Amino acid sequence: SQKQKKLAELQKLQKLEATFVFYESANRLTDTLTVIKECFGNLNVSVARELTKMYEEIRTAPVDQILEHYLAQPPRGEIVLLVENRSEMAHSLSDDDLKDRLQALISSGLSVKQAVANITAETGFARKQIYALALTLTSSEK
Repeated sequence: SQKQKKLAELQKLQKLEATFVFYESANRLTDTLTVIKECFGNLNVSVARELTKMYEEIRTAPVDQILEHYLAQPPRGEIVLLVENRSEMAHSLSDDDLKDRLQALISSGLSVKQAVANITAETGFARKQIYALALTLTSSEK
């Protein structure tokens, strides 16, 4: 199906640290937003409609809010969709945020190695950096 094809293409982009720009038709916008949410989670997107025209509109918010808006009020016109990659947002995480996440994963029964792998995949941070934080956690518990 089209949804599976879109999802497969978006999954190829997950590792890239970039803002993605898509040109989308008004008819497919809500379907595309649904797939983006499924693939990347509830990250920030901007929907720019009718750029350079009299009824120009730009909305920026988490995917679920944008999706809710356009399900209630179907969009019209030419659409440019900007998607902020999750790993770009991860750069705003502090070491304390990362330590809290590590601690939660380790407390839930994951090994340090598994917890580090999960956070590396989620944030795009270097494994070495996350592992160093994990070591500070385990050494402070002794």
